[in-house]
Amino acid sequence: MLAYSSRLKKFAPEKARGVGAKGGGMFWTLRRRQHPRFEIPLEGVVRKGEKTVPFRLRNISAGGALIEIDSADLFELNAHLRIGHSATMEIPDIGTFKARPTRMHWKFAGFSFENGNAEIGAFIKHWTEAQVQPARPN
Repeated sequence: MLAYSSRLKKFAPEKARGVGAKGGGMFWTLRRRQHPRFEIPLEGVVRKGEKTVPFRLRNISAGGALIEIDSADLFELNAHLRIGHSATMEIPDIGTFKARPTRMHWKFAGFSFENGNAEIGAFIKHWTEAQVQPARPN
């Protein structure tokens, strides 16, 4: 049987010692997002200056989105847009928003929305409610 080590207490931060109700690791609980993400199949464009790049939405929340861009287009966009710089995201079904890229890798880019959180949250709520199908009687 393994004995509890008192040495661990010295190194693990106080709030990292336990395991949260939602799971996590032995010492660190899972990170919680401020806004839940939803996979909604939409397309749009990112604009930075005169450069426009089409994308496919992978997931979205009221605070940000993960998009998929063709690798060559992402390379072109990287020349005009840096992490933290402002750009415009146009998603025809939702609207036009100012956003800042938080990460860019291979063919994916993560964006954080600067404005429009209420509009995006309302769209997500409406879309998820429309996707719920009524239960069929047996």
